[in-house]
Amino acid sequence: MLAVKEFSPGVIMNAVLVWLFILTVFQVTVIAGIGKFIFRNLPYPMILLYASSLILMKGEKQNDITGSIVGSFFSIPSRTFFPSVLGFVLVVAIFKRRNHKTYQVVLGALLPITALNNLEFGVPAVIATLFVVFATLRLHRIKRQAFFLILASALTTFGLITVAFALRSAPLDLGLWTAMVRAQGSGGYMNVPMPIVGTYLLVFAILASGLVIGLMNFSATSDINILKSSATAIYAGVWGILSMPYYTGRSWPSHIQVFFIPVTICIFGIAGVFYYSGHFANKKLSFTQLIARLPLTMVLVLPIATFVIAPNPKTEWQRATGGGSEWSLVNQSKTKVVTSVFAAVERYGLDIKKSVYFGDQYASTVELITGMKNGLGVNTLEYSLVSADLRELACRRLPDLNPKFVVSQNDDTRINFVGPSLLDSSCPGMTVLYAPDDIGVTVFSYTRPGG
Repeated sequence: MLAVKEFSPGVIMNAVLVWLFILTVFQVTVIAGIGKFIFRNLPYPMILLYASSLILMKGEKQNDITGSIVGSFFSIPSRTFFPSVLGFVLVVAIFKRRNHKTYQVVLGALLPITALNNLEFGVPAVIATLFVVFATLRLHRIKRQAFFLILASALTTFGLITVAFALRSAPLDLGLWTAMVRAQGSGGYMNVPMPIVGTYLLVFAILASGLVIGLMNFSATSDINILKSSATAIYAGVWGILSMPYYTGRSWPSHIQVFFIPVTICIFGIAGVFYYSGHFANKKLSFTQLIARLPLTMVLVLPIATFVIAPNPKTEWQRATGGGSEWSLVNQSKTKVVTSVFAAVERYGLDIKKSVYFGDQYASTVELITGMKNGLGVNTLEYSLVSADLRELACRRLPDLNPKFVVSQNDDTRINFVGPSLLDSSCPGMTVLYAPDDIGVTVFSYTRPGG
């Protein structure tokens, strides 16, 4: 994105959307690639359709962008891109005979990148990878040299990342890395009680089954196809189960959708184990045998059921090219937060270059359109209202930016943002200057504390 930073807001927004669209498509193809690596004889387009129908399903109307797992790019590709790629590289690095050392180096390099990219899904994916690698090493499926090559690659990559951040005068910050995890579900924030019965029961049952089936078969066979399938099921099962706090800390219905990504990978692994074990080889099965196979059959046909609620390609293509109902420069310019910032600048004669903006997760979009820098140290203003620790993180950038004005969003349907009635949630040095009732921002003056 650095290549287009000097272009107009419209070009930048379209470039970002196209880039995210490419990453999303690549991630789905990688997940389908895992299935193809297990089922060599199945056509890749069939596997791709099988995977995409489950991953991209949506629970809302087809003409509505919201409801799809890619509705805001929060789940795919942002949280799960690297774990998906990591899963593919893992099985290839262990079981592919040709160029296996290259894949092992890539596998090691992906470990710190995946963990640092996202705590909630990245760290569990790294743990799942190490679990499979250690299990493979213990069973002498890979040599110790391969393990040390993976480890050396991981440590080298982490060192390079650390140096790169230090050179940017922005060292790795554990507080920022864990900010979102500490905010979500803290004190009931963005949290609802888990339902007694819900889709999550099916999701985690599949993940747990994949882990158990994978472990049972991984050490009980020398068949390379069953080993590949078992390793895949183990990886997806461990990754999904260890990521469960993401759902339990929120429990919103939409937050279970992201788990269909590890579920899809897990289904590939489970199906491979049973297929190569000859579980369905008998043409004549007794009634008892049919009943025993029914749960597995229902899991395997799950993507067929979800195909009918997959996103409309026409709608998603418009969105990818900047013409969707949500993500387009024209529509974003008409949002209340953007028009409120422009109104405050015009009404009070604010100097945009001497002002910063506090807002929700779309603050970067506001910065792109208005030119007013995003001054928050976290990715949404809501987090500053959760705890004193998170408020300190949110305010951390202000002394260095040292703006004259802080324009803060103060109206949100979920929670009151920083305004004249919530001064305890503002940053040190901020003083209410203008608190209009007809626009959605409060204007603060700012004086750096202690000087």
